[in-house]
Amino acid sequence: MAPSPTPDPEPATLEEAIADSHPERLVETLIAVCEKSAEAKAIVSGLLLSDIKTDTVKDTGKKKLLAGQKRKRWEACQNCDEEFNVDDNREGSCNWHEGMLERNPDAPLFKDPGIEVDDDADPEEIGEDYPEAVRFTCCKKQGDGVGCQIGKHKLITAEKMARMSDLLREGVEEGDDEEET
Repeated sequence: MAPSPTPDPEPATLEEAIADSHPERLVETLIAVCEKSAEAKAIVSGLLLSDIKTDTVKDTGKKKLLAGQKRKRWEACQNCDEEFNVDDNREGSCNWHEGMLERNPDAPLFKDPGIEVDDDADPEEIGEDYPEAVRFTCCKKQGDGVGCQIGKHKLITAEKMARMSDLLREGVEEGDDEEET
């Protein structure tokens, strides 16, 4: 059988190429641009880094070490899992639930004899398609309900990030094993 012909190239804008690029390619490209242009590096630094504010640091030795240093401007929130700007983290900017998702036994989904739901199904998976069929243990709000806790975003600690990374890696390894069999 003859190989299928290569399709003709489609015109694209830079914005489309960026939007469609793999994240690793974007990181490599951004680093290369910053290495070649001091102006680009300054722009990217301004967008991705922020001055460390030492006014809340109590240890004077540490305060001196941190003075003039930069930190990442964008961090992940331990409570809501959203990315947030550390310079714009104020009271009320974060909504989350302290509880877990559970099945809502009163949901019509579980009372409809025409719909079968696996008894072992994860409430998070059920909630993706049927948010009304799950609720949070902390407040009994429906699965897609706004968080019952409100406050500032909370930085994910390095220790928690490492644990999450390990769990993700373990999940990928388990998934790889399953595919091979």
